[in-house]
Amino acid sequence: MTRIAPAQYAPDVAVSPGETIRETLVSMGMTQAELAQRMGRPPTKVNELIQGKTAVTVEAALALENILPYPASFWLNL
Repeated sequence: MTRIAPAQYAPDVAVSPGETIRETLVSMGMTQAELAQRMGRPPTKVNELIQGKTAVTVEAALALENILPYPASFWLNL
């Protein structure tokens, strides 16, 4: 039997972590303030993350993993 290696996924459009967080919050009916509270972070820091003013750190990715339906690796790879 012949095995075929899966092709690497190479999207032609880049989506920022902040845009993905924003869209996920909308679909879950959650506010940025609620996300900040659940992450244990100030709302201003969460807003900076969503606006793309700060990068997703390992700590932030792990916090997002516990709240949103995506693993930490997803957030770090964006």
